[in-house]
Amino acid sequence: MRKSIVVLIVAVLAVAAGAVVLSLSAPVLEDGLFAVYQDPDWSYAIREGEALAAAVEALLPA
Repeated sequence: MRKSIVVLIVAVLAVAAGAVVLSLSAPVLEDGLFAVYQDPDWSYAIREGEALAAAVEALLPA
């Protein structure tokens, strides 16, 4: 149980760090939306984060 909590905390911190990096480095369009969704490299990073979150969720007990 303790190991899964540590894994969850690490995953949440990794996703949060990724979000900070995205928000600081992604260009912003005139309407305030991030241009991240138009760049395939950034979209790939977003999909990796979603896959990481799903994997961590699968490890946690129901």
